[in-house]
Amino acid sequence: MTSSFQPQARPVDTFVVPSTVAPTTALDQLTKALQTVNPGINDFINVKFDEAIEDAQAIGRKKAREEEEEKAREEEEEKGLKKVSQIIKKKDGEEAAKQLIGGSIFSQRAYERTKAKLTGQSFGREMSSLYSSKTFTVIENGNEVTKPIHHFDASSPQYQSFLKEAFALKSEALEGISPKYINQFFQPYQDKAIEVVTAEHIKNHNIFKIDRRKGQLSETLLTNFQEYEEGNEDQAVLNIQEFIEDTVNLGLSDAVKPNDILKIAKNQASRIFEINEQSGGNGYNAAMRYLEMIGKLKHGPKEKQKDGTYKQRLLADSFGEDILKFKIELGDTEDKLVAREVAKKQAAEEADIIKRITENPNNYSVADELLKEYPNRREFLFDQIEIY
Repeated sequence: MTSSFQPQARPVDTFVVPSTVAPTTALDQLTKALQTVNPGINDFINVKFDEAIEDAQAIGRKKAREEEEEKAREEEEEKGLKKVSQIIKKKDGEEAAKQLIGGSIFSQRAYERTKAKLTGQSFGREMSSLYSSKTFTVIENGNEVTKPIHHFDASSPQYQSFLKEAFALKSEALEGISPKYINQFFQPYQDKAIEVVTAEHIKNHNIFKIDRRKGQLSETLLTNFQEYEEGNEDQAVLNIQEFIEDTVNLGLSDAVKPNDILKIAKNQASRIFEINEQSGGNGYNAAMRYLEMIGKLKHGPKEKQKDGTYKQRLLADSFGEDILKFKIELGDTEDKLVAREVAKKQAAEEADIIKRITENPNNYSVADELLKEYPNRREFLFDQIEIY
């Protein structure tokens, strides 16, 4: 291919708009081009729209006829070459026939057609490979962060940059190939690959946005529990409720499904339990307070009541057996931890009593001090005095 070759791709907008939007047609592209040249073209379009359609269709039909005629002409020429080569082969031998075929323009045409097609067939695999490994480095909070391409919207500069890089994948392989054959044999594969990869990208980006919103949900729940614990219970619940409603209005309702909220809530309740236990508090009570807050959240559509009013269900109504089992497990864990702490405390007390009694077996004042210090261990203390 010469250095002047440019990939014959459709406008980028064709590949980055959501799949629910119809792709631009040739007429759309023509209209847009005309508007660029003459902003007042809308007036013309309103008056002459039918004529513009007819003209565009006529141009398209003419171009299609020309392409078909050229294709037919090439096929006829190649058939003619085949007949001539057979005559030469019989007359002058196979080597002469090979020289005729190899030196003809038809041989070059066949090579370019096959080269364009093979290059197109491998384009999709290379583009998919490029997409799967593509990352971009951005600045966040003053730091460089590397992110995969699916973190960026299809209309973002990053994705447009990826498309440009994809367009250039086969530039070298198409060196010397006629633009006619590139358009006819390579371009359909390129267009299809871009369509497939872009559709996959939109799907991946949507999943990323839902996961990102779930991350914000987790942070929102935990942050507002702190406010709930400070006594601002109604405000904390309202803050979470507003986040859920905003998420639904954004079209990301999958990020705040009741089951997902409860899953996050269980994980956070477990963490709250652990933190409070480590700090000497009652982990079970703290976790139950957190679940109490979660249970006050509303979800689903408003349902009409018998008195004519409308009411939304509370998440507490969806707790079910799973949450009940979770509470029981936390309660059992709390009981075991308490029993363990009691046993640990008793062991320490007993070790201290035995040590001080054995070191001072005839000192009754030591026994009096121990009795005052450990009034709840009176029986154990008297047993040790009797022994030692």
